Amino acid sequence: MLVLVLASFAALAQDEDLLAPAPSDERRTMEANLRFRRLSVPQSLVDTWFYDKDDGSPFERPKIGANVYGAEFVLRPHSANWIFYAEYMKNTTDEGYWDDVENGEPIDHDDGDWVRPDGLGAFAFGGTVQSEIRVTPDDSTVGGAFLIGGGVGLAFVAGDLLTWHDGTDPDNAQPDCLPKGNSWERVDVCEVDGVKRMPRVLPVIDLTISAKIDYKQLAHLRLDLGVHEFLYWGLAAGGAF
Repeated sequence: MLVLVLASFAALAQDEDLLAPAPSDERRTMEANLRFRRLSVPQSLVDTWFYDKDDGSPFERPKIGANVYGAEFVLRPHSANWIFYAEYMKNTTDEGYWDDVENGEPIDHDDGDWVRPDGLGAFAFGGTVQSEIRVTPDDSTVGGAFLIGGGVGLAFVAGDLLTWHDGTDPDNAQPDCLPKGNSWERVDVCEVDGVKRMPRVLPVIDLTISAKIDYKQLAHLRLDLGVHEFLYWGLAAGGAF
């Protein structure tokens, strides 16, 4: 009797093993990355509001840009990549002369402001969602994928834009300092006239297309192109776990 009971238990266990689903390969669903982005504004767009040297301005206009350093945590439950980031945007725009476009008024290239960034930068936090399209089999040693998506975030601006006006401006901090001088002359001898007004909290809009190369889906390198407040290109590298 005992032998029959043990035999029945063994048969039942064997049947359960046959019915159990076959083990599947483990899929890594999280990533940790470091990233760099180079932000810039096309000169043709800035031409709408400010003259450049080839338009008659006495100086070459500074180029607006920033270098962005950040970290990402990525969730990949399916083909979607949920990317959460924290980063610092370091201003790379040099100080210089900004000659605003006069619309419907006589053009005066000498009445512009001299602007000097002072500790200007921003801390940003946000998230994006990108759909991943694999172009190689999942078990490839070296794999590749394209990603496309977007997201939102918030940037907290630090620092200021110190400003010197031409000598005729009634709002100058020192009206008697070179009252007939230009802003590029007054910047070296007069007190700063003020700071440019700007919001301290800004929304960050993300629209991104990416190409990714990975090694056994463990380590990867990603090239990003798109809009991240400004036009940008960037790189991200990290590992999956």
